Amino acid sequence: MEKDEASIISYCPIDEDGCRYLLTDYFGKLYLLVLEHDKRNGSSSTTITDMKLDLLGETSMCEYITYLDNGVTFVGSRFGDSQLIRLLPEPENGSHLEILESYTNLGPIVDMCVVDLERQGRQLITCSGNGKDSSLRFIRTGIGIHEHASIDLRNIKGIWALKIDNHYDNHLVVAFFDQTRLFHLQNDEIEEVELAGFDFQHQTLFCANVVSDQYLQITTHSIRLIGNNGKDLLIEWINDQNEITVGSSNTTQCVCAIGNQLFYFEIGRASLSEINKCKLPYNIACLDVTPLNSQEERTNLCVVGLWTQISVWIYRLPTLDVLHKEPLTSGCLVTQQTAESTISVETCTLMGGVSGYIGLLLQLTSSLYQLLMSLQLALAEYVPSVGKIDHGAWRSFESDGRSDVSCGFVDGDLIETYLDLPKSVQQELIQDLRGENNIPLNTTVEELVKIIEELARIH
Repeated sequence: MEKDEASIISYCPIDEDGCRYLLTDYFGKLYLLVLEHDKRNGSSSTTITDMKLDLLGETSMCEYITYLDNGVTFVGSRFGDSQLIRLLPEPENGSHLEILESYTNLGPIVDMCVVDLERQGRQLITCSGNGKDSSLRFIRTGIGIHEHASIDLRNIKGIWALKIDNHYDNHLVVAFFDQTRLFHLQNDEIEEVELAGFDFQHQTLFCANVVSDQYLQITTHSIRLIGNNGKDLLIEWINDQNEITVGSSNTTQCVCAIGNQLFYFEIGRASLSEINKCKLPYNIACLDVTPLNSQEERTNLCVVGLWTQISVWIYRLPTLDVLHKEPLTSGCLVTQQTAESTISVETCTLMGGVSGYIGLLLQLTSSLYQLLMSLQLALAEYVPSVGKIDHGAWRSFESDGRSDVSCGFVDGDLIETYLDLPKSVQQELIQDLRGENNIPLNTTVEELVKIIEELARIH
């Protein structure tokens, strides 16, 4: 076994006497370690005279492994699909492993986008996994979420859908650490292509269709305005001092950041004009200039997220005057807005987590938020918590081993327990809330049930 391959990250015994072990390394290779004991001292000897290591095959990047019975082993993966495998006494196709079943894992989700494919409807494409188990996952929503197609690609950093000479999304721009790749989607086929106007030598930070049938590509090196169905580079903006760290645009406006510097551009036919710039106290983590009205092509607001201070700043365009600064503590609910819903929400954001979950964050109106928060407090006292763990802990945020309890967020799971309560208990809770003037006096059980049922439609 080579020294640089000996990065063992998980193991488990096969026999009770501890003579045989299964070992897995960072690259997903599965080994059988056999310990030979001194037979002269009997079967109970603890003296090891020799070790033998054999490569059995390759699995997903393993976080946890356990031997079950009769050669069947479970491989748990945090960065890929978990697997149920069987150990074979004789190799088949060069491997001693047979995959009995795979358990889909979408996490960690690095990036994702929604595409509208011709005759196939809207689909979600995620950049999932890590290392050798990195992949693009094509997902359709339905009763649950099921993978529709998969491409094995490692170290993906971002993904964007483009309409190139088509009314539907038919190209995917996929960013990696030091390069960019372009894929053409046609029916059930995916083909990698190269168009002369795009920069494939640097990591793409943002890419989109813009005004006048043009395309905007923001990379770590430059901002490129592309025309002629991706074949011609029309204009390129380059900062000679530092790399671009983040960028965003709508069809007529563009923003980018270099560290703590914010730059604002306007996009026209074959034109990209730098209008303004400013400095912030901390490095910029994210940007957005999506118009509040989806029917409009421009906005007079730019939203900036900051590192270190962990806050959102709202700037006026084109002057870049600060209008508002907001720490990230406002209330949201993870759910889905349906077409026939009567629930009023302010904005919704599609999100994916490191563990692989996908959901929508909805910013609720003030009245609905107050109603649900009042109900949540009442339910927290009535509904027992799972495992005697405080309800708030189930909605905590975890990052880098640190856990922070959510503040001001509506717990969708707890709210939905109201639907399972007896009618008499539902009525009693409403009466208590009315007595505290937390909900309108004319609110009925039926109205509250309807609100919660609409919010509960997460598929």
